[in-house]
Amino acid sequence: MTSSSIWADVKKSISSDPRYDAVGSSSLRQELFETYLKRLASSSAIPETPEEAAERKIKERKAKEEASLRDRQARVTQEQEKVTQEANKSRAGAGREDGERLFGSLLVDQVRSHDVSYTIMELMLISGILE
Repeated sequence: MTSSSIWADVKKSISSDPRYDAVGSSSLRQELFETYLKRLASSSAIPETPEEAAERKIKERKAKEEASLRDRQARVTQEQEKVTQEANKSRAGAGREDGERLFGSLLVDQVRSHDVSYTIMELMLISGILE
């Protein structure tokens, strides 16, 4: 790791290290990394030229933008999956309600007499007498 290292590149190589997971927040990890880079740059014998500093800042900004974009895409995908699941549940519930309503209508249409016992009406429905 050098003073011109980029967080996104370093992050990939150290993500399997248990010390990486010991720091809970990803923003805190990046802040610690940037602090380390500043110390590393200040202790190095070769000072950074303004062009190198500008190039490093551009790379850092681009890396942040890419990380932000990936994060937003993941959140959007997750939200779309959640909405799709809720829509599927809603459709399934609506189908059941329609089925119950249609079954109730069928019973009302087929069973016109309220004083008939269940067993007799069941036999009549099975045998097809009421069709």
